[in-house]
Amino acid sequence: VGLGRMLAKPAAVTEPARQLAIDLPDSIRVAFRGSLDAPGGQGSVTISGDGRRIAWIGTTPRETEDDVQLYVRDLSSYTIRAIPGTAGAFAPFLSNDGSLLAYFSGRELRETNLSNGETRVLVRDLLRPNGAAYLANGSVLLAVETGGLAVVARGGGVFFPRVDAASKAAAPDLLEFMD
Repeated sequence: VGLGRMLAKPAAVTEPARQLAIDLPDSIRVAFRGSLDAPGGQGSVTISGDGRRIAWIGTTPRETEDDVQLYVRDLSSYTIRAIPGTAGAFAPFLSNDGSLLAYFSGRELRETNLSNGETRVLVRDLLRPNGAAYLANGSVLLAVETGGLAVVARGGGVFFPRVDAASKAAAPDLLEFMD
């Protein structure tokens, strides 16, 4: 995922660093544990590239702390919104403009449009997802279970780029795809 952020071409305008503190209600704490069997954990919190929206995996307001789902907050507001249908989600990430929220659920990579609530499955039958990130063109860079990379095209379809094993550098076709 770190490679995805590096390849995602940062914004041309550099803004000053900001510090952020958000008080959450006791009923919606951030879930910091995680695996396919116990979602949450590393990658539990994400912020959009434009810095306007934050999403996290939080505990549900139930009696057991094992239940987790995704929550979103626009930083211009104090309203916290639960994202329906995201129980058990893990490793969330937001698009650069914050309009799309993607996450893993079981063995799938899913994407929710935060404007209209529509959710779609981007990839099925992942054995052990290792993380992902949106690229500048709206595609998703996905770390697959074999240690390789895959690109999920914005319009659909998965592309497995060639990587030069000697230099561990991405082949030109990957770099062209990301433009």
